[in-house]
Amino acid sequence: MFVMPILVAVMQTTECHRIFQYFIENDMINTGGTIMDYIMYCMQGMFIYHFDPKTQFTIPIYWFIIQIYAAYLVTYYANDDYDANAKNLFVASRGRGFWWSSKCLWCITTIIIYYAIYIISIIILACGFSADMSIRCTPDFVVSVFADKAQYLSSGNIITISIFLPILITVGMCLVQQILGFIINPIFCKFCMYKCSIYPFSILHCVVVARKLHHVA
Repeated sequence: MFVMPILVAVMQTTECHRIFQYFIENDMINTGGTIMDYIMYCMQGMFIYHFDPKTQFTIPIYWFIIQIYAAYLVTYYANDDYDANAKNLFVASRGRGFWWSSKCLWCITTIIIYYAIYIISIIILACGFSADMSIRCTPDFVVSVFADKAQYLSSGNIITISIFLPILITVGMCLVQQILGFIINPIFCKFCMYKCSIYPFSILHCVVVARKLHHVA
């Protein structure tokens, strides 16, 4: 059930390690990075894309996989449980509120566990690549991989943007999908949510706010 986030974590951390090795070999940095570097890299999403024939568009395939699989996990559960057990539960509990609350709680718990496995896998693999156990990012790595403005992100900003915000948005999207699954076909609903999963919470979306906070501090 939760094999996919582990596989994605393996591919992403391996890719991140290769980038670190390239930077070290070319004297761009002199460290193997921290676990926060790896988490930030794996959860980076994509830049805001404005169409330009001269600009290369890179599809965030790993993030699509994470989002599509999360949507898959919650696609049919509520509908199938409603068809199989809900009517009996409605009679026993004398209402639909308890049943619906339990489905929402299940959805939230599933996504949290899903991301926990994903992030823990990243941390374990990063340690296997000799990353430092630190929540601080390597400034040169952040600037080289992302953008100059990313240097204004504090550790708190990075943790919020890289961990908490993705989880909250994915939970919200899955709850909406669960609700719409009763209104329209669950498969069509999943397709709509997939179209909305083009990482609306990219790190660079929040750089302006983080930079303002930095200057205020």
